Order: sequence, then C-alpha cells, then structure tokens
Amino acid sequence: MESLWKLELDNYEPVIRPPETIVALQCKYLEELTEGRVIANVSKYKDPIFDYLNESRTDVQENLGDVGNVPNMFFNYEFYLTSPSTPKYKYRIMFFSYAIGQYPVNLVLDEDIAIDISEDENVICVSEDEFKASLMQIFRSDKVKSVIRALNIISKKESEQNNMESNT
Repeated sequence: MESLWKLELDNYEPVIRPPETIVALQCKYLEELTEGRVIANVSKYKDPIFDYLNESRTDVQENLGDVGNVPNMFFNYEFYLTSPSTPKYKYRIMFFSYAIGQYPVNLVLDEDIAIDISEDENVICVSEDEFKASLMQIFRSDKVKSVIRALNIISKKESEQNNMESNT
C-alpha cells in the first residue's frame, strides 16, 4: 500500500507567525532603539498563566499560587523588561498563551498597564492583526514607556560611571 500522507514539512512556510516570534522581533527592535540599554525578553513559562482558582484577577507581578491539577494544554510565555545594569530585576508586562492553532491568543496584562490602556487584565486576540494591535497599544502605554525610560537612565548612568572609572 502507498502512503496516504501528502506532507511537505521541510518547505512549509506558515501562513501566520507564532505569537512568540512576533514578540521576539519586537524585543530586537527595542534593544536596537535603546542601544542595548533596555532588554525585552520573551520566554516559555512553565506554569499556567491563569489562576484557575480565581479567574477574575491575576497579578502578573506575583506568583500565581496553586493552580491545581489543570492539564498543560497551552503554550505559555512571559514577556518582560530588564537591562544589563539590572540583571536581577524584571518588569513583567504580560503573560500570553495559545493552543496548537496559535489563535486566539490569551493575554494577561500587568494591572497598571491594563488600567493605562483602559483594557481588562485578560485580553483575547482572535487574529494576528488583533494581537499586533494589542501589542502596539501595550508598548505605547505610559506605564511601559516609564519603565523603559527608568531602565534606560539606570543603564546610561552605570555606563557613564564605568567609563569614568576606566579613564582614571
């Protein structure tokens, strides 16, 4: 019997980009804009992003607590800001999660960012366009911009101080 599978996996170009790829590209842009003084990271997150015991509120700056025995059926990521000068500090902007189909993407925003952009802390983006529009709104929020400015200032000061010390 012949194979019934008609697959071309090596030459496959996805129609839509995975959400973490979109965010990772934005991380590179921010690093370029700040000349490496502010770093945005997207990384896999091993735990569920929703507190299934209390779905009404999730504080992305804190641990989520006991989520019970919920099966891990989502791809979960965290997105945060840091800098080379503050390697132990991270400001978590959001979590995001999706199932195998990539969309919809569930966002769990930091409370201050959600207030700043007049959104709920839990946002659902049903398409790549909606996801990118939400990211733009989040990135342009006053809260995110203020964290970036603060990290940039800290990094600049440290760099200047290091330059002064190496010149003496």
